[in-house]
Amino acid sequence: MNTGPVSAAIRERYAAEGAEPTKADIERIEAMGIRCITGDFVAEGDLLRHAPDRVTEALLALPCPLLPLGADSAPLPRAYSGGQLPMLPS
Repeated sequence: MNTGPVSAAIRERYAAEGAEPTKADIERIEAMGIRCITGDFVAEGDLLRHAPDRVTEALLALPCPLLPLGADSAPLPRAYSGGQLPMLPS
């Protein structure tokens, strides 16, 4: 859930169109048993979007429980720091 700031210019443009950026109601979401991952994920352009690199970084930083591995399987990487993704055995 984006909790980063939205520029005044974007807020004004949205208001002129009768819209506004979505506000995060984290307490209400978490009351439903959903864990909110929050951060500054905003990417401004013509429209507000989530910055995929920051969302990915936040998701990859989450703890990952160990999964049972078969004899011919390899563990998934716990973090990715850029460059080419490692190839996993098929």
